[in-house]
Amino acid sequence: MKKFLLILVVSFWCGEFAYSQNNYDSYHSFIRQSSRMNSDSVIIYLEKAIKENEPFSEDLKFLSYQYFKKGNYKEAKKAFYEAIRYGYQFESDQTHQGGFTIEYDLSFINIVDKSNYGVFLNDLYKKKQKKMRRLRNNYLKEVNKNDNDIFENILQNEKYFQELRFLFFDNKVKDSLGLNYIAKYGATPNSYYMLELLKKGIFPKRRKCARFNGQTITMLLNHAIACFLNKEDALEFVGLLWPLVEKGELTPNEYASAYDHYVHHFIDENKGMFGTMGIIDDQGNFILEDLLFPSEVNNIRKKYWSSSIEEFCRERNWKLPKNYGR
Repeated sequence: MKKFLLILVVSFWCGEFAYSQNNYDSYHSFIRQSSRMNSDSVIIYLEKAIKENEPFSEDLKFLSYQYFKKGNYKEAKKAFYEAIRYGYQFESDQTHQGGFTIEYDLSFINIVDKSNYGVFLNDLYKKKQKKMRRLRNNYLKEVNKNDNDIFENILQNEKYFQELRFLFFDNKVKDSLGLNYIAKYGATPNSYYMLELLKKGIFPKRRKCARFNGQTITMLLNHAIACFLNKEDALEFVGLLWPLVEKGELTPNEYASAYDHYVHHFIDENKGMFGTMGIIDDQGNFILEDLLFPSEVNNIRKKYWSSSIEEFCRERNWKLPKNYGR
């Protein structure tokens, strides 16, 4: 086991990062710096990142939230409109390519969100619905039909997988063995479909799809990794994801989550490499699972453009892994 872990960490450090870096290195460097700063500097570094390269809609929405906290509602609205312009989906589109109507549009404004910012967004939605829909429609006009069709196919396959699982979860079918097999192999067709797309270099582009966002892609990647038939295929899959981070198609956190799912399913089910998975303890707190290499985690996270594990936990109000800092 120790020999295997040594091989793993050597290949992780030396092999997978042998790609050329582009401007998204600087982009995510500014994003990381924003997480360390006070409220004034957070905005400065978020603005720097957004000027560096095509932004992620989620970062624009976070910038909107930061302006809102400062009481600058004009800039908060402006940043939120920009988030829509770059793909943020605030309501369900009326139609989807190919007639797929499954609700995986998980980035909506939450109508039951009673936080100050949630109230602000819902009020904005009521008053500026036409403008927001116009911005959304302008984004949809730039969607690439081929990329979008592929991504919708992946989502539709995920729908079939989820429908099978919920037959068991809702106790419509009482068969624990069946549930185990569905959980392990239900998404296997998507696993190999997505792997083939990555190998051919034709994985859908984030900003050319209607419903490619942080929540949909994280769900798809994590389920795909869990359902590979063997460790070698899963490792090849996660290895092909890093160039997408460099190109701005995935975020470092999305990659880290995918890699931790690989570790969880094929190396050690109780540990992670980056520290993105966890459990809820007896007090109701979310605590990250133990790390494979706790003393090296921040070096690994920095190498892969992620904030320190302390900053990651502080932003989410999560607890550090029990084996970290010992």
